[in-house]
Amino acid sequence: MDEIDPDEPPLFDIDDRDEPDVEGDESKGGLTLEGVEIPFELLEHGNGRLPDSALQRIGIGGHRLNSAAAEAFGRFRAAAKEAGIDLTLTDSYRNFDQQVDLKRRKPNLSATPGKSVHGWGFAVDVSIGMPPKPFGQTVYSWLKANGPGIGWHLGRPKDEPWHWVYRGPAGGGGAEGGGKIATDSGELAVGSTGERVRFAQQCLKITVDGEFGTQTEQAVRAFQASNGLAVDGRIGSRTWARLVASTTPAERPELRVGASGDAVRWVQQRLGITADGEFGPATERAVEAFQRDNGLADDGVVGPRTWGVLAA
Repeated sequence: MDEIDPDEPPLFDIDDRDEPDVEGDESKGGLTLEGVEIPFELLEHGNGRLPDSALQRIGIGGHRLNSAAAEAFGRFRAAAKEAGIDLTLTDSYRNFDQQVDLKRRKPNLSATPGKSVHGWGFAVDVSIGMPPKPFGQTVYSWLKANGPGIGWHLGRPKDEPWHWVYRGPAGGGGAEGGGKIATDSGELAVGSTGERVRFAQQCLKITVDGEFGTQTEQAVRAFQASNGLAVDGRIGSRTWARLVASTTPAERPELRVGASGDAVRWVQQRLGITADGEFGPATERAVEAFQRDNGLADDGVVGPRTWGVLAA
């Protein structure tokens, strides 16, 4: 691996580290920014408005990222250290107020508030050393050669070598434990069947039979119309996110055998099992199966990560 060449001129000025406006690609119904597929469970909160539970500290000042991005950045930084590079940050998660302030101070350089990948916790602005120092071509070449293998990619196709985004393994979206976050399993429409249809019907407060027929389509159209969504009678990513958000408990306590109440009942409805509000062995087995199906540790406990996927 290349070592740092202290005699190389800086590749960029660390003070000019802001970004131009970037539009999301919503052609697939979700939201993709700079190749990053934003998990549906984050969309309900909004860009720059993520709760503390959705972010994780990375051990550099107060910087925070999505938990998958944070874990991957730790590996990226460790690999850089082996190459003699002290990889640090000048920016990470950027809340909405910070985006507004940045736009006010540097209107021609910064992103429109609410459109920054930083606002979802999947982007960093890197530097070497503390205080922040710019880096040269040798370090830049190392980053480009080694970042993608860890899920980190150079952002927009503009010459901003400090701006890196986490796309997950092989350029995929956000990840949990190294794999892609399990969110939606495809669009629901007339003819669809199964537990996701049952849960959607429960959210819509209509007859629950697991069959997406005319009644369900009409209910979906009504829900879409009342929530400012495109009215097509199909449950794509945006409708699904809004539908789940409309019923997800505001409080998401850790749930395990012995727990009871409305939060347990919601989880049981989401899992398609008898919803009696009592967390017993049957619920534990259902949670374990759900966790295995979604790449989570199958401990039968509904903690923050399991809540995140259940609410997606």
